[in-house]
Amino acid sequence: MNRLLLCVLFASLAMKGQAGDGLPTNEQLSTLNSQFSILKLSDAWLTSSNAAALTRYAARNAAQAELSLTKAKGGFTDFSGSPDVLQGNAAVESFYRLSSRTVVYGAMSYDNFSGKDMAGSVFSANRHLPFDIIEDSLCNSGTKHRDTYRLAGGFGYNVSGGLAVGASLDYTAANYAKYKDLRHKNKLMDMTITAGLLVPVGRYVQIGANYLYQRTTESIVFSTYGKSDRNYVSFINYGPYIGQVEQFGSTGFTDKSREMPLVDDCDGAGLQLSVGNTPAWQLYSAFTYAHRRGYYGRRSPYTITFTRHKSHVYQYDARLSHQTEKARLFLGFCLDAENLENVLPGRLEQKNETGATHYEYFAPVKSANRLWVDGQVSLRADLSPLSAEPLTTPGTMSAWTLEGGMRWAHHKQTAYLYPYYRRQHYTSYEPFVSLTRHISARRGVWTLQASASFRHGDGTPADDGTFTEPSDKQTPPPTMDAYFWRDYQWMNAAQYEVGASGQYSFIMPSTAMKTYVRIALSHRKCNERNEYTAGPDRTAATLTLGCEF
Repeated sequence: MNRLLLCVLFASLAMKGQAGDGLPTNEQLSTLNSQFSILKLSDAWLTSSNAAALTRYAARNAAQAELSLTKAKGGFTDFSGSPDVLQGNAAVESFYRLSSRTVVYGAMSYDNFSGKDMAGSVFSANRHLPFDIIEDSLCNSGTKHRDTYRLAGGFGYNVSGGLAVGASLDYTAANYAKYKDLRHKNKLMDMTITAGLLVPVGRYVQIGANYLYQRTTESIVFSTYGKSDRNYVSFINYGPYIGQVEQFGSTGFTDKSREMPLVDDCDGAGLQLSVGNTPAWQLYSAFTYAHRRGYYGRRSPYTITFTRHKSHVYQYDARLSHQTEKARLFLGFCLDAENLENVLPGRLEQKNETGATHYEYFAPVKSANRLWVDGQVSLRADLSPLSAEPLTTPGTMSAWTLEGGMRWAHHKQTAYLYPYYRRQHYTSYEPFVSLTRHISARRGVWTLQASASFRHGDGTPADDGTFTEPSDKQTPPPTMDAYFWRDYQWMNAAQYEVGASGQYSFIMPSTAMKTYVRIALSHRKCNERNEYTAGPDRTAATLTLGCEF
């Protein structure tokens, strides 16, 4: 994988020398003053889930490749984070027009993550989980490592007169492991397939529709090193850190005798609509609905399905853009919501005449309801072209870029262990702003950026109660207070983050390839402290080497 990415970085390029005085030629200046990320921003359809819209791609063929290395230190993270992280990444992405009718898109990446002193969730993917498995101890933290591979591609084909069809595939595979007892090894597969249609309605209106299917599986094997008399206990988190505890052994959620998968299947559809005369102005709107269902365990008469879940997922994305030769304005709004229900199937263990164990299932018991709502509104202004190229040319950089907006997250959940329950809800807000300055130099371009954000939330951390009066034989279910308060603090405590980056871009000698080196620093500081946080702040530094061609 690494060799292939390096080949894409430095091979298959048209060899074109610079001018005799060593200064970039006019063609090289055009490449130097363009940016791949701005190219994707020029038309909202290019980043939609409808691959048929790739036929709208009107710029020259373009590709970007990057190698990056990040070092982060500091204990202010979520409950599963590491206070000491080293992470490397290599990625390639491109748009390519094969013919007047066909455009293809491709992306490939590899990510290598290593974190020290990690505990928290055993799952590797940062997604909406129906439940969680957490080691019920703060003393067994250890090193965790994750390798993630992603391959994505899509094509759009113009059938006739703007009527287009397309399809895409996005495939991710990952390996994740903890190297201290209680150990776990994870294998993740996440695959999304889409098929779409784009229909022009008159001169300034386009309508799109697409189908999507997503399947995600994460299989976990729990183990210990050698033989030990020590008992390891896991906390099964049904909701806001209330659930059940389980000793590691040959049964249950952490059964050491078999691989335990968490499976998700998702079917959905999307609708898109745009009105406008791109690039002068465009109003784009997209809505996606998906139905998710899944389970944890093994689905067979001789193994246990521990949980089942289902949810409804809604996504809405809208953007208004206005572009002139000297300015670009983008007003964006997005909203994601998911409402999930998790149940514990009732089961009866029986043995047949040969002594084999099998299970009969009956009415399930609800264990949790969860609602996630995440949104963002943003405004971006690109002012004054950096070169003679007007800003209406896709990908052209501006001298100044100002961006600001607001992110928010609302989370509401209830966990049930009859007759007990726990409710939690909170809403956090994070306004943000950034300023970017591109400066032309004799043989290159300097890019300087500064950013800042502030996050604060409020809500009810825990509302514990009962549906009926418990009997004298019933005891309240176990909780995990340390992780509960650490996670709540991460989402809702008053905190700020500041960042700065510097980049120098130049034309690689004897080529037409734009090469750049970027250094970025960020620092997040929490203004509140409690006994459960591992630290008050976190600092990260990233070094990136990239090219565009």
